Amino acid sequence: MFFLCCTTPAEKPAPGTKSTGRTMVTWMLVFFWAMLIAFGGISIVNPDWLRELSQAGRKVEAKSYKDHGDNFLRQRQLGLAVAQYREALKIRPEYTGALVNLAVTYIQAGHSQKAIELLKNSLKMDNIRPGIIYYNLADIYDRQGETDQALAFYRQALDYDIERSLVYRRLGAIYMAREDYPQALEAFTGTLAAQKDIMAPFRRMLRRSQEALVGDTANLAAIEELLHRDLTEDEMERYDFDIIVRLQARDPEIAKTHNHLGFIHAQRGDFTAAIEQFEISNRLWPGNIDAVKNLPVLKQKLADTVSPDSAD
Repeated sequence: MFFLCCTTPAEKPAPGTKSTGRTMVTWMLVFFWAMLIAFGGISIVNPDWLRELSQAGRKVEAKSYKDHGDNFLRQRQLGLAVAQYREALKIRPEYTGALVNLAVTYIQAGHSQKAIELLKNSLKMDNIRPGIIYYNLADIYDRQGETDQALAFYRQALDYDIERSLVYRRLGAIYMAREDYPQALEAFTGTLAAQKDIMAPFRRMLRRSQEALVGDTANLAAIEELLHRDLTEDEMERYDFDIIVRLQARDPEIAKTHNHLGFIHAQRGDFTAAIEQFEISNRLWPGNIDAVKNLPVLKQKLADTVSPDSAD
């Protein structure tokens, strides 16, 4: 009893003491746990905006590994390149650029069959660019001299979005080597048509932009839309339509295609058509040695075929 009478009552803590600090910490913990619960709920629902954000981050990370692999490949450090490409493909198994460059690395390391298996297996995946896969498969078989297989894969590549002039040129080269001039003529005619396609440089620019804008979902959607529809000349005016036309008028690659066509016509005995093709080639590329050498020879052959003496 004496003890109770002598006990002094506890005083209320003054503002700003340790009790107030404990209260603030408690509220911070409650807020933190509430945020965790909220994020957990969002993760379960997995809204579109979260999926897009996650996908963009994965693309950026995969591209970083692929870029490192490209640097190692250029330096011929093939083992390190393989490791980087594999990391990129762990994140994005459908990453066509990493798939193709990994196959290229295997080829340089002397493992062509491994490259073929990799590319064939990749065709079973979604979201890859099959045209590029088929083209690279054809290129491997072409280099190995298995031209029947190469022709089949080049033909398949043409069914997809790809640089058509390159594919047709490879087809033409195989047919010329086989002396199958009708097929070679068809292939190089396709090459020329693709090279003179005004929209082709614009589409190449869009494809390069796809690589550069990884993670930028808004702009990538616009690029995809442009790639999958026909553009009008009015739209192309914003991309220097006239400049493209002038560049094509002095394009050595187009001149080389006219050379091939001239050679094929000459082999088929159509000297008039051959001369026409070499003259166009010479006009596009005045320094073209093949055209300069072949024109006088063909003109003489044409003269011989129409002269009275040749008929006797």
